[in-house]
Amino acid sequence: MKSKNIVVALTTLFALTTLNASTGVFDFETLSGDAQAWIEGEGNGNTCTQATPHWLDWGTYGGMTWNTTSNTGINGYLTSGGFLGGVISNSKSNTGSDYSSDLNTVAGGGSGGSSNYAMMFLMEMVSEQVVPTTEVINGITFDTVYRSGRTQVASQSFLLDAGQDALKFTSIDLCLNVYTNNGLLNGDSFQTGGTLTDTPNSFYSVRIYGVDENMQVITDNYVDHFLAYNNGEDILLQNTWESVSLNSLNNGEAVYGLSFEVMTNFGTQWGMTPSAMVAVDNITYTTAVPEPAEWATIFGGIALAFVVLRNRVKK
Repeated sequence: MKSKNIVVALTTLFALTTLNASTGVFDFETLSGDAQAWIEGEGNGNTCTQATPHWLDWGTYGGMTWNTTSNTGINGYLTSGGFLGGVISNSKSNTGSDYSSDLNTVAGGGSGGSSNYAMMFLMEMVSEQVVPTTEVINGITFDTVYRSGRTQVASQSFLLDAGQDALKFTSIDLCLNVYTNNGLLNGDSFQTGGTLTDTPNSFYSVRIYGVDENMQVITDNYVDHFLAYNNGEDILLQNTWESVSLNSLNNGEAVYGLSFEVMTNFGTQWGMTPSAMVAVDNITYTTAVPEPAEWATIFGGIALAFVVLRNRVKK
């Protein structure tokens, strides 16, 4: 009878080791503090002006902070009627053809019909000419790639609160912005070099990096995802929300945030010309597994229980 009790205790101890990990989602539905004032879209009466705090520089929501540290020229852009960095949108519209539709997703609303989602604007203001790079994106080589330029520091990122343990991010929902989509397909006053419709091997993608404990972007490991791609035969356009796996990010190790960059082969010497906007929703995660010292204690307890059980069985 005693040996059975020890087996039960041993099983319980082993089960407790799995309780250190839990899953969760940042879905932008539950906001606190000033973040509530940042919701923009239908029925809110908000306008993108300098007096309206609607980009996510200052606040925290759902355990994550939006960080934009390189906002050169932000005041001028805000005054002109746009946002730089990010905004939480509740727009359900999927129509529009100019910047007035920059809060809308092609799917119309959030992922799975949710009320809120984040709209990121990732363009960096540049003061010198840029040189396009050669990039391999999901196994395809592109010789002339223009980037939104957010890889030096975690300047366009979702960052965990200070003091919070690292998380293993597992997936993120992404969707095209209506304004970006229209420019890619039909062109506008900014985009140059043709359109996705008439340019084979043209694309628009987002690259997602992990952020380390020093708030530096981990650039040697990332996840790429095409939002639009003309492969020479078909035009692949993401017009619905799609869940993108992040399991391979940072080789599966936990990180302290996510940093984003947009890439395309439409651009000039001053950078990419399509609007660098991406809609984000439902960032799922798993808490990190116990540290090595914790595992040593756990397995030490298991080993001790086995010794006690063996001795009792012998008796």
